[in-house]
Amino acid sequence: MKKAIYSMFFALVFIFGALSFNNVSALSCGSDGKCPTGYSAETDSTTSACVCVNIFGGDDVAAVGENIGLKGTSMPQIVGNIVKVILGLFGIVATVIIVTGGVKWMLSQGDTQKIDSAKKIMIAGAIGMVLIVSGYAITAFLINGLMKTVGA
Repeated sequence: MKKAIYSMFFALVFIFGALSFNNVSALSCGSDGKCPTGYSAETDSTTSACVCVNIFGGDDVAAVGENIGLKGTSMPQIVGNIVKVILGLFGIVATVIIVTGGVKWMLSQGDTQKIDSAKKIMIAGAIGMVLIVSGYAITAFLINGLMKTVGA
């Protein structure tokens, strides 16, 4: 156990050391405040000139938005979509729980203890499904209200 902890510690030290060593070129390039906020000074590998590169890897922020499909999407819409995806995944889990309870009931062979256990699993899955649908409805209501308020 101690050997695993020591190995993880030294791996983290090595990784952080390698990451901090990488920033030496940006500092030697002249990070003296000439680049705008959100940009860092880096040395161009072909021309050895000092260039300002944004945190997204060199493309303009608008181009990044176009590339990932978020152009014209407001922040409330993005948050709403993320919440909807998470609630959808929870819905899949609740469905699997209900199906598991049904399979357990079918395989119980008339044993009342197994049937009661299966019923409890199915009731828990149904309660979870009601909570997920309620969460989805509340989220949709709040996001729509926020969108009207913001004007998006």
